[in-house]
Amino acid sequence: MTQYHLHLKGYVGGTDFNTESVLATLAANPDAEVSVLVDSTGGQLATALSISSAFHRHGKVHVHFTGMNASAATISSLGAQRISMDASALYLVHKCSMAVFEWASMNADQLQEYIDGLAEQKTQMDKLDSHVAAMYAARCRKPQADLLALMKTGGWLTASEAKEWGFVDDITDYEEDIKPHMTEELATALATASIPIPAIPYADPMSQRTTEPLLSRLISALTALFHPAMKADEGVVKTPEASAQSQENIQTQTTNTTITPMKQMPKLEAALKTEGFTANAEGSVTLTEAQLQSLEDHLTAQETKITAQEGQLTERDTRITQLEAEVTALKGTPAATSPAVVNAQHEGEQQPTAAEDYLAHVNSAKELYDLVGG
Repeated sequence: MTQYHLHLKGYVGGTDFNTESVLATLAANPDAEVSVLVDSTGGQLATALSISSAFHRHGKVHVHFTGMNASAATISSLGAQRISMDASALYLVHKCSMAVFEWASMNADQLQEYIDGLAEQKTQMDKLDSHVAAMYAARCRKPQADLLALMKTGGWLTASEAKEWGFVDDITDYEEDIKPHMTEELATALATASIPIPAIPYADPMSQRTTEPLLSRLISALTALFHPAMKADEGVVKTPEASAQSQENIQTQTTNTTITPMKQMPKLEAALKTEGFTANAEGSVTLTEAQLQSLEDHLTAQETKITAQEGQLTERDTRITQLEAEVTALKGTPAATSPAVVNAQHEGEQQPTAAEDYLAHVNSAKELYDLVGG
């Protein structure tokens, strides 16, 4: 049984398929051949290029493909010295893609600015495709144009087809390699990423269709909430999904997309308690039930806060109305005369007699005389 130094599975750029683990394993085996098992349907191009470069710098790396491998997973192997593939495994290459999603109202100038931005993005995507095609061409020893044509066509390759193209050196039939089977979860993930579903047996023969991605259902609900008059099939961002058709019909779905990180949305990420989103070229994101519950709790808390603030505003308006009434009442009451106010201040005090008043004046005059005479 083959002993692998490293197992790279799942999303390229995720916990189980990242540059850090690759570098650590290569550093721990500087003089030995490192065997790497790869089983992934793709992910981030940047991570794939980093891993391919790390394999190339180490020199002695053997990559073995098993299961279903696509997109960034195949790019990551290009730096390996030797590549093998299980006889039952599958291989897919396609053009690069990025999330494109805009929900806004634009005037002519803003629309032109958006179009110019998309044109610039297309130019950059063409450069990425040319770069990746050159890497494939160097591995396959074929013209770059042929690889670009294959990337544009897309579609799953069998092990023998992958070897014929030159992507792999050997085809094996290891006992530990399990033949890939389709599951409900895997079919949903492939459909959400717009990757065609291969004609392979289902693990459960009764499961012949995928479920609708959660984000599609969420967007439908929000659309109905804000536009109740809109028909159910209008204005909704739809994601590709497998139908109940035969495997041959499912395999004809259009592809040429990869899973791409979306731009940062800190407020939504905080509400969903997650760090970043991953979407396909159509802007589709799959949310877990826990994330939807987190969003529901967040919206409920905001609604409670708004209700409390509305109550405070109502109390404030009521108090303002009361104060305005008091001011109006005060303005309508006649004011008291000045003599009345003065007399009211001295009311109850004993008034001096005429003699006492005369004596007080005499004493005051005498004090003034003494002050001047002295």
